[in-house]
Amino acid sequence: MPAPDSSGRPNDVQVADPRRTPRSRIALFRPGCGDEPLVWRGDTALPKRALVQDALAFLRTIPASAQIVNCCQDRYNFLVVFAACLLRGTPAILPHDGRQSALLEIAEQFQGSLFVTDHPIDAPRSVLRQVAFSGADAARARQNPEIPRDQPAAVLFTSGSTGRALPVTRSWQWLVEGANDYIAGLGLERLDGLTIVSTVPPQHSFGLEATAMLPLRAPVSVRASRPFFPKDVSDALMSARKPVALVTTPFHLELILRSNSPFPALAFVLSATSPLSRALAAQAEAAFRTRVFEVYGCSEVGLVGTRRTTLTDTWTPGAGLTLREAKGHAVVTAAHFPAPIPLPDAISLAPDGTFRLGARSNDIVKIAGHRTSLAGLIATLKAIPGVVDGTIVSRPGETAASRTRLAGFVVLSGRGIADVRRELRASIAGPFMPRPLLEVAELPRGATGKIVLEPLLALIGRKVSAS
Repeated sequence: MPAPDSSGRPNDVQVADPRRTPRSRIALFRPGCGDEPLVWRGDTALPKRALVQDALAFLRTIPASAQIVNCCQDRYNFLVVFAACLLRGTPAILPHDGRQSALLEIAEQFQGSLFVTDHPIDAPRSVLRQVAFSGADAARARQNPEIPRDQPAAVLFTSGSTGRALPVTRSWQWLVEGANDYIAGLGLERLDGLTIVSTVPPQHSFGLEATAMLPLRAPVSVRASRPFFPKDVSDALMSARKPVALVTTPFHLELILRSNSPFPALAFVLSATSPLSRALAAQAEAAFRTRVFEVYGCSEVGLVGTRRTTLTDTWTPGAGLTLREAKGHAVVTAAHFPAPIPLPDAISLAPDGTFRLGARSNDIVKIAGHRTSLAGLIATLKAIPGVVDGTIVSRPGETAASRTRLAGFVVLSGRGIADVRRELRASIAGPFMPRPLLEVAELPRGATGKIVLEPLLALIGRKVSAS
């Protein structure tokens, strides 16, 4: 693709010929997509052709040297900015966290950052650009720009739950191949006209793949909004064009099912970001009268495998991926990866290529000659009657086996903290008893429902200082 001129605007945009696509390039949209809807804002369909027009118009307004940090929540606004970055040949930087500290960290890592947003964020005003795209200026020409396969397309970040978040750059082919694995795994070729409703932000690896890349590369569209509260999810699903699918997380799924809100029958439910229990998956299949699929992946790779949780404990890897075990670690390779990528989880490979997951390396706790997993401890804590929500974490700076100590946090209903301590002490080995075990009004969670550690660690510090 030609380099952008000094205004940041491409000198030329090549239009894909669906009969002959150069091997070195992949079109933005799937071949033959026509003029189907890309995004729905309420009852208004924003077509694919509008995306290219809005992206080109946006490019005329930004400096050529700017590194774009795409903070947009509205999925059409997000896709416009994402497409604009593809057209100018630079990756979109996708923040893993909307807090000021995380955004400032990105600004330090990427000089010349321009934070593009459609809602208030805690970024310096000097590097902030507010946008809102209407999709109203769609030209009659159905442009389908071709993007170089090896072009850096997105910078994502590891979760940062165990330290500083690290950037991971994926090429355009990497993202397209990931979308192909979703399409094949979910049979989206047979669901022409599907509408996706999602509680997951597009900046997350799962959200990027399932709610941005799929509308570009499959015969599906997506709702622009990201509903959070159960009633909002119910309203979005009830009003969406059918067939409709829900893309969500176990945390959100549990909240939705607990609400007893009305829901239509769904084409499928797709869950990721944390393990989904078979019981919760079965409850969701009954409530939504559908199948529930689960994606296992990580920021370093994207989709690694899929499964239908109610039927199997094993995962089927993506079509272009090869998994192997090397020196006790799981490694995944693919033709579009720059190098083999180690996974954060242990795996057990079967002869047919499927695999089972073991514990994450940072999930194993060793204390006084004993070992267990944090996930198991948290499950035991949350199973105590009266515990609405809870977690257990390793205290910072105490990772040596002889010094490791745990801290726990619970949200309670109708129980006292002393009762919970007593029941937990009776259920786990003494060395793994969290000290302190504190009652909180709610657990701090990010947009995908993952626990945000910093406020909890600060709470431990205040507790220790006061004692």
